[in-house]
Amino acid sequence: MTLTAWYAPDARQDIYECAEYFESRDSFAVADRFREAVQKTVEMLCGNPELGERFRRDLTGTIRRRGISDFTNYLIFYRREDTQLQVLRIIHGARDHEQFFE
Repeated sequence: MTLTAWYAPDARQDIYECAEYFESRDSFAVADRFREAVQKTVEMLCGNPELGERFRRDLTGTIRRRGISDFTNYLIFYRREDTQLQVLRIIHGARDHEQFFE
């Protein structure tokens, strides 16, 4: 069964900020490619949510992470909730991930 994607407000803000960074550093085309890569990766995870590695477990379930296709330095943090894939954050791999989930 394919899950339905739901983006947390923080994840939407992360996508916006990352795309804005790519626009300023590279080009609008790179920013568009980033947004498309996020969508493509989320669609893949909706079909197979176990692909991501386990990051941590909290009261609301297991949070997993997976690199974004073609932008592997960026990670999608997500969890499965019934029929939803909940996209929680999009974070650069070099950052301290724990601080975003305290």
